[in-house]
Amino acid sequence: MLTIFQRTMKTVFLALFLLAAAPAHAGVPPQYASQPANQLTGAPSPYLVIHSHDLVNWRPWNAKTLKLAKKAGKPVFLSVGYSACHWCHVMQEESFNNPAIAKIINENFTPILVDREARPDLDETYMLATEAISGRGGWPNNVFLTPDLKPFYANVYFPPDAFRKVLNLIATDWQKDASPIEAEAERIAIILSRYFSRKAATRQITPRLLARTADAILGQYDEFNGGIGTAPKYFHAPVLSYLAFLARNQNNTRALAMFELTLKNIAAGGVRDQL
Repeated sequence: MLTIFQRTMKTVFLALFLLAAAPAHAGVPPQYASQPANQLTGAPSPYLVIHSHDLVNWRPWNAKTLKLAKKAGKPVFLSVGYSACHWCHVMQEESFNNPAIAKIINENFTPILVDREARPDLDETYMLATEAISGRGGWPNNVFLTPDLKPFYANVYFPPDAFRKVLNLIATDWQKDASPIEAEAERIAIILSRYFSRKAATRQITPRLLARTADAILGQYDEFNGGIGTAPKYFHAPVLSYLAFLARNQNNTRALAMFELTLKNIAAGGVRDQL
């Protein structure tokens, strides 16, 4: 017979799974619907559909677009996001439907939009590039690439004024002399290639390793909001699972407190329909 704790755990993880798997309902925002459609019309991704009437002439990531980008010889402006991303929608309003900014992008770049939930492979690759270049990551992940798709500059959310300056600077430098940019892109490509080609070393799971992992998680416990760290958080189901393991198998009361507070605050927050 399942214990109360085990039944609770099954319910919790089923709820988290259903929440993560639920499809987002999306359509063209009404304020943009009267604008001409771009190349994202009819895309299977709800996130791409949201942007299908932006002033930026977005294209999907596919063989046709990549061939066009190489032929055009312009830098690629790649933006990776997802439907539930707040700052993705902020940039859509502030920048991607700003006539002046859209004009700069359309004339000087090949703009490509990617839904990270539909293409986790691209999300992983270019998020690693952004972290290597800027020292941080997040969404929207805005990456500037050479026509052969090697990243040379990246960052997350840009305020519109700063974004305009970055666009103008890159466009000017590329037109003046692309070779320094291409050299930087090659350097970053080598770093990424080494990362993805290395083989992960296998490690035996020992009591010492388990203890160090527990210390690392519990050492970052947010005792007010739950979860890890004090910044806005995403769900980390493996962390919750490990906390439950510590509480159940090692009678770790601090892990249990962190586990319970985290789930209570998730349940009390905006991700749950309070009605």
